[in-house]
Amino acid sequence: MNNNFKKNLVTFDTAYSLAQYEAGGLRMFQEGKLLNGYFNKIFVINIASNIKNPYVIGKSKLIKISEHVEYLDVPLGRFRFLAAFKKINFIFSILSTIIIVTRLCKKNNVSFIRGEDALVNGLLAMITSKILGIPLFVGVWGNPAEIRNDTGQPMWPYLLKFIAVEVFIEKLVLKFADRVLVQNENNKNFVVNILKSDKKIRLFKASNQIDDMHYEDPQLRNKAPDFFKEFPLVGQKKIIIISRLEEEKRVLDSIKVISYIVHKKSMPVDFFVCGVGPEEDFLKKYAVQEKVINNIHFCGMRNQEWLSTAIPLMDLCISPITGRALVEVALGGIPVVGYDRDWQTELIEHNISGYICNFNDIEALSSFSYLALENQKKAKEMGYELRNKALKAFNKDDALKMEQSCYDELLK
Repeated sequence: MNNNFKKNLVTFDTAYSLAQYEAGGLRMFQEGKLLNGYFNKIFVINIASNIKNPYVIGKSKLIKISEHVEYLDVPLGRFRFLAAFKKINFIFSILSTIIIVTRLCKKNNVSFIRGEDALVNGLLAMITSKILGIPLFVGVWGNPAEIRNDTGQPMWPYLLKFIAVEVFIEKLVLKFADRVLVQNENNKNFVVNILKSDKKIRLFKASNQIDDMHYEDPQLRNKAPDFFKEFPLVGQKKIIIISRLEEEKRVLDSIKVISYIVHKKSMPVDFFVCGVGPEEDFLKKYAVQEKVINNIHFCGMRNQEWLSTAIPLMDLCISPITGRALVEVALGGIPVVGYDRDWQTELIEHNISGYICNFNDIEALSSFSYLALENQKKAKEMGYELRNKALKAFNKDDALKMEQSCYDELLK
């Protein structure tokens, strides 16, 4: 196969809804997969796009997000006469989506199919791949075994009621994948435990999904004096978390830290929660209950320009469990306090480039957060070390070459 022809990619990805894409801030999340022109176009398939709009019924719609990214908006139901039977109707919607994607692949000469997890996304990608004979790439961007152990429930509780079913699907999808993509050693170990081999595992770091503005020197970034004018600030110290607001991300633990700092240490702070998700209302209620709601600013989805400006203006980032956002924060040169979960210890070296504590140890997370706020000289030194480490670990040129070569392997 000629490697120079225009290549297109289909990715089954339920990370963000259409509304979140349209709100801005996610351009690099998908366009980074274009790999500097290696792919001409990416088609994002989100079967959970209307999870909050269960009454949306009908055909899936292909919507243009940008010149190179199109998004298939999938209703939770296919036929109105089946509206009362939601799960059956959802299955018909899935079947309809597979047919649409199959036609889309044929029409647009799609070269590769990706599933951005080894569960439902991976399963649908696998089915489509088998129908068309197109190479299958499966992303494992976390450690599902750890998360299920923490939450005691499946990753997809709406569809897959039992953990055993999820584990079976993971093994099946990973077995049939031509390549399995991971972003760190923790994720890789999860896959190796299933496949008993690392032969088809490839390291895809987050580098190409990080906007170039995060690589700019934090001291040279825009620092408008009225940057925070939209927020009723109550303290001198500013803390940030960038995360999807989901139970598995432990954003609740960060609010407990704020409560400790405000009430136990009598330190007024402003906490900026950047992200959206199903836990948002619960987190707000908890903040009211803890009497720290005035200290917390729920910022929703923010674009990369806002984030790249805001991060260096912060005194601290709390990172219970974060992925791509941790790289953005690290490049911003501020100290981070986090759990020793997932891949965080690969970037945060305790007492050198941040503070790391045991998972679920909220007391330690709180103490280290306060320590970082109290000792600003040490905090700045750690932020400097963290940025230098991130610049080396997430070199864009190295990542680009590696990822392009991974696809080229299957075009020969």
